[in-house]
Amino acid sequence: MEVLAILRSTLFRKIKNGEIKSKMEGKKKLVQIPVEVSHETQLTQMREEYIGELRNQIDYLKSQVEPHESQNRVLQNELSERNEVITRNQTIIISLTQTLNKIQQQLLDSRNESWWKRLLRIRKNEEITGTI
Repeated sequence: MEVLAILRSTLFRKIKNGEIKSKMEGKKKLVQIPVEVSHETQLTQMREEYIGELRNQIDYLKSQVEPHESQNRVLQNELSERNEVITRNQTIIISLTQTLNKIQQQLLDSRNESWWKRLLRIRKNEEITGTI
C-alpha cells in the first residue's frame, strides 16, 4: 500500500480485478508490484531523502553563519568608530599644522624687523591685553 500509495481497499479491489497479482504465503498475502511503480517510488523516496539532507545541511550552514554575522556587525561598528576617531585626529592635525604655519610665518616676518620695532610691537600687544 505504501509503495503503490493506495488505500487498503483499493489494493484489494485491484487484486480482485486482476490488475495486481498476489499469493498467500502462510498468513501473509504477498503482492507483486509493477517494476515501473517500484522504481518510481524508489526515486521519489530518494528525492525526498536528498531534499531532507539538503534542508539539514542548509540549517547547519545557517547556524554556522549566524555567529559570524553577529561578529561582523560588531567589527563593522568598531571600524566605524575608528574611522570617526581618525577623522577627528586628522582634523586636529590639520588645525595644528595651520597654526604652526602661521607661527612660523610670524617668526620669519619678525626676523625682518629691527629689534626695537619688535619690542614696540610686543609692548603694544601687552598694553592691549592689559599686562605689563
